[in-house]
Amino acid sequence: MSENITQRIARNFSWLIVGTTISGLANFALVMYLARVLGVAAFGILNFVLAFLSYLILFVDSGLSLLGTREIARRREAAGSLAVNILLVRFIIAVVVFALAVLLVILTPQSWEIKGLFILAFLFVFGRALNTDWAFQGLETMKYIAWHRVLFSLSVLTLTAIFVHGPADLLLVPLMKFIPSLVLAGLFVLLIINVSPKDQPIGLTPKKWLHYWWQAVPLGASMILIQVYTNLDTIMLGFMDSAEVVGYYNAAYQVFFVLVGLFSLWQSTAIPVSTTNLAKDKNLAAGFITKYFRLTMLVVFPLVMGTFIAAPLIIKLLFGAAYQPASLALQLLIWILIPIAVGSTYGILILVPAGLYNQFLAAVMVGALVNVVLNFLLIPPYSFIGAAIATIMAEISAGTIALYFAGKVLKTSLMPFFVRPFLVTILAAAFAWVVARACNIQSTAWQSVVTMFIFALTYVAISSYREYGFIRDFIQNMSNKVNEKL
Repeated sequence: MSENITQRIARNFSWLIVGTTISGLANFALVMYLARVLGVAAFGILNFVLAFLSYLILFVDSGLSLLGTREIARRREAAGSLAVNILLVRFIIAVVVFALAVLLVILTPQSWEIKGLFILAFLFVFGRALNTDWAFQGLETMKYIAWHRVLFSLSVLTLTAIFVHGPADLLLVPLMKFIPSLVLAGLFVLLIINVSPKDQPIGLTPKKWLHYWWQAVPLGASMILIQVYTNLDTIMLGFMDSAEVVGYYNAAYQVFFVLVGLFSLWQSTAIPVSTTNLAKDKNLAAGFITKYFRLTMLVVFPLVMGTFIAAPLIIKLLFGAAYQPASLALQLLIWILIPIAVGSTYGILILVPAGLYNQFLAAVMVGALVNVVLNFLLIPPYSFIGAAIATIMAEISAGTIALYFAGKVLKTSLMPFFVRPFLVTILAAAFAWVVARACNIQSTAWQSVVTMFIFALTYVAISSYREYGFIRDFIQNMSNKVNEKL
């Protein structure tokens, strides 16, 4: 008996969690190693160069990965041809972007050593252009994405440890990333061709290449805008406030990014399912979106409140007492996760699968505009508090526009599944706060731990009672396959 949707999403999410955890640990070890062996100056130069590389990667992708995921989810029988043709379009864009970037680097008044570092780092765009993660996502075979991430990160770490031993080896660092990216890209291109359905022969369709790129442009522009306004608050804080404030804000952002990353992994498993359902039956799609949103909100609200309660303890444990002001920044930033979860449901899971790329771009543009204006208005008087508020309002604005356009495609009633976990979260947090204060605990750290513990128990107890049927059905769906095997 085939897997149901719940089992498939859970399996894919598990693969992504394991793969991302292992690759994340390897990447952390890589950063620590490079920071030690390169020294402060060379390490700083390397990160300066990599900051430019991140934007080149966005231009190379141009939204084609998201477009490709949607197209493969809708037409799995043509997955091989779609993957090969879109990969070739990405590679052609990479050649153009690399050539222009090299030309600009040569014209800059930098030393040839720095120019060489830029050029070697920019080679990575070819590995990214041939990356096939998006194709496996469309086929809902996330285990290959997990394997790719693990093999890549471990390969880079191993090669770096073997060949990079000091500042003199700085130019070798980007090659340690480029070589594995290209080798693994080639292997996984062969794999995607092999695992794709054989309903249609794989063929090149150059006449469609421009069409693919033009379709993806709004998605690419959206990704670039999201990247820009994600970084804008930090950049403006750097101009308008002290270096210490920027340090506090970025420390909080590191924790926030981890949680957003987990949410993104969860959402990525739902994109192909939503795309397939929308192509088949809108009622089926509406039912899936409702269940996804209901489960997501049941987790997101307590996660946000739990982080809010434990923020001082989290910051102290991770960064030390010197970064304690960052706890307030984290307590503000974590609330952004709620409008992200809501807005992306309408944007990433409805507008994009429905092919409404321009409407998705419009929502992102509104968010970017609100973010820019509010950052200018709020950062000077309120520092990082203003920056966090600006980002929250930007996400709410983008989500509202996405909701408006999504309502024209799919009729869903998601508000009850937002309000109920919100009210339970507030009730559980208030109860935990009262009980913890009544215990008269002197240690701030232990008070946070006790408050968190009581909050978690209260939330689980109330939610289990109110959502008993939904949770029971979810567990039964998950266990069906196991019972069949037994």
